[in-house]
Amino acid sequence: MTCARAAQGSINLNGILDLVFLPNKSDQIQMLPTYEKHMDKLVAEVNKSKRSIMFASKNIDMKIIDSLIESMNRGVKVEVISEKYDFEDKINKLQMMLSP
Repeated sequence: MTCARAAQGSINLNGILDLVFLPNKSDQIQMLPTYEKHMDKLVAEVNKSKRSIMFASKNIDMKIIDSLIESMNRGVKVEVISEKYDFEDKINKLQMMLSP
């Protein structure tokens, strides 16, 4: 097995991705410059989902929670892996904000 090498002996990210995760699909990978752009991209992907979403994250932004709830209301199957207390706390805060 060979890896593409970058300057200073570090492993080239595209080489790793081609070998491990996404053979011939590295053109689909995007570098998002800010946290806000990252969240906007995730929300857009969640909103495009039609059948199911499997979401795993240590931290979940309120925008993501809102889009996941909207997806569930559209009939999309949603599965989330997160820190128990963090996710439950955010859901509780969202429910408090949305309740009359």
